Amino acid sequence: MVTFNAPVDKFNEISNAGLDVMRGERLAEKFKMLDERDISVIAATGQNVIKVFRKINIGIIPTGDELIRPGENYVEGKIFESNSIAIYQALKNIIHLTLKFMILSGIHMKNLKR
Repeated sequence: MVTFNAPVDKFNEISNAGLDVMRGERLAEKFKMLDERDISVIAATGQNVIKVFRKINIGIIPTGDELIRPGENYVEGKIFESNSIAIYQALKNIIHLTLKFMILSGIHMKNLKR
C-alpha cells in the first residue's frame, strides 16, 4: 500500500524532453561493455539500433586422463571434472560461451598438437 503524507505538486519531478541528454553528448565510452543502464539511456534517445563489437566466443575444454563427467559412474582413481562448469558460470554473463562439454585425454591432446 502506498500512502502520501503531503500533497504532490502538479508536474513535480517532470522535466522537458531532451534535458536528460544534450545534443552531442557521449552516451557511452568507446570499447566499454554496455550494461542495462547504457542501453536504457541509448533507447531513451529514440535509437533502436547501435553498433557494437561482437562478444567473444570461447570454448572450454577440460583435459586430463583422470577426469570423468559429473553424472557418470565413479571410477576409482578418477575425479569428477568441475572446473569448466565453474569457469562457465563465472563468465557466462560477461562473454558468450560455447561450452562443448568434452574431456580430452592425453592421447587426444597429442593429436591436437599436430
